[in-house]
This record gives sequence, C-alpha cells and structure tokens, in this order.
Amino acid sequence: MPGGGLAGAEGGGRGPPGSAGGDEWTRERLEQAGTWLKRPPYDYQPTRFDDFWRPNESLLAEWVRKGIRTISIPIPGGNGRALTCVVSLLQLGGGCGIRDPNLNEQPAVARPPPEVPFKPELQEDNGSVPGRE
Repeated sequence: MPGGGLAGAEGGGRGPPGSAGGDEWTRERLEQAGTWLKRPPYDYQPTRFDDFWRPNESLLAEWVRKGIRTISIPIPGGNGRALTCVVSLLQLGGGCGIRDPNLNEQPAVARPPPEVPFKPELQEDNGSVPGRE
C-alpha cells in the first residue's frame, strides 16, 4: 500500500496546512474566505399595490375575508361574558355564541397518591442471590 495513509508529501493526500501537497492557506486565501457568503444587494422597489397583493389568495377568497364581521355584545353582570356573533355578508349567514374568558379557569389541585400495598415477598431480593432464603 503506497503511502500507508500518511498525509503530506509521502502519502499524496491532504495534510495539515503548510505541508507539501496539502492545503495551502496563504494570506490572500485567508482574506478571500467567506466572500461567497456575501449576497448581491436587494434592488426591489416597493410599489403602491404591495399592501393589497395577496399571492396565495383568489379574488373570491379576498371578498369572503373582507365580508366577515364580528360583533361582540357584553352581557351586563356577566363577569366578562359576551355574546359574540360572526356574520358573513357574502354568504348570507352567521352564527352566535357566548364567549366566557373565565370558562376554563380552575385552581390547580393535585390528586393524592394511590394506595399501593407493600409486599415484601415481591420486593426484597426475589431469589436473585443464591443461598439466601
């Protein structure tokens, strides 16, 4: 096997920096390192239509999105509850429901640990050491 896995001039492979036949890191190459990461400047100029442009939305989807209205009517004495209605003008439909921000608010309570009986004949040694009974 020629070279025997040696790096540099004897082995003909890549060796440490500065060795013969290996990577040659000169001052010029060090200064050029990382220049491939630099990108060209972004030359896009925004137009007046950018606020209205939705690339993945059709005209019908935009009309439906703009035609939906949400109305929230607070319930007096309801402790934050409100009657919330969503109306779609284009579809001529809607729906109402009660919104309660405190609905799932519960104090955190942990349950007590379960009662597990202790059985020494099952827990201790279980015949793993020969000669002990």
